[in-house]
Amino acid sequence: KRNIWETTVKKLMMQSHEESLTIFVKPKSKAKLFTGCVIQSNYDLLRLESFSKDTELYCSSVVEWLSEFRVFVNQSEIVGIKKYSGDKNLKLDMDTVKTAIKDFENSDEKTSAYGIDFGILNNGETALVEWNDGFALGSYGLDKEIYTDLILKRWEGIFETQSLK
Repeated sequence: KRNIWETTVKKLMMQSHEESLTIFVKPKSKAKLFTGCVIQSNYDLLRLESFSKDTELYCSSVVEWLSEFRVFVNQSEIVGIKKYSGDKNLKLDMDTVKTAIKDFENSDEKTSAYGIDFGILNNGETALVEWNDGFALGSYGLDKEIYTDLILKRWEGIFETQSLK
């Protein structure tokens, strides 16, 4: 539900000299290198100064989220949904959620357990925020047994993949 493109820190810095920016950026290759953030000024770009100029980034247009949810998926089944920010009265469009999960499950990136975050935009649409691997997810209050099973299933998958190599 937003434009997404790839760039590098260097290209973004050069672009900022040519035009004013209002974009969301997050690391492409190392997911936890830094927390995604909105760049609105050259001052905001200073957050990226300490990283290699070749650091690859995902960029997107800025959107307004009214509410955000984590959908927990274990063995291709939704095992829980937890709101983690925003208006508690808003509900996800579950058709959108199920379509996104089905598409992911049919991709080469599929894992045995994961969290997939969705939000409700200011126009009321449900949109994908991001996908998070199940080996290290926050529970957001998910039932402890369901959460533990999800984490264990993902770690089993990781160890299984490693033993096949």
